[in-house]
Amino acid sequence: MALCAGLSADGTSAGILASNYDAKEDRLVLTLEGLPWKGPGRYEVFLVDPEHDLELVEEGPLQPAVPLEVRRLKAPAVALIKLRPDR
Repeated sequence: MALCAGLSADGTSAGILASNYDAKEDRLVLTLEGLPWKGPGRYEVFLVDPEHDLELVEEGPLQPAVPLEVRRLKAPAVALIKLRPDR
């Protein structure tokens, strides 16, 4: 499994790119620290795999200090995880 992450220039959103080339594990648990906003947020997971072409497959609330679990990363797959504060 490989990961990379970044923040938007204005600090209002973050993104994580996760790639599962051949790992047996099909879920990813992320502990998010250092986000530029305080309080709850939202997440969206867009998936590329044999059945999906960058489709939204999961979304929900993002709570401070609660790990984010992505459950649909069966190899071969790439996920784009978008994070943003609640508005």
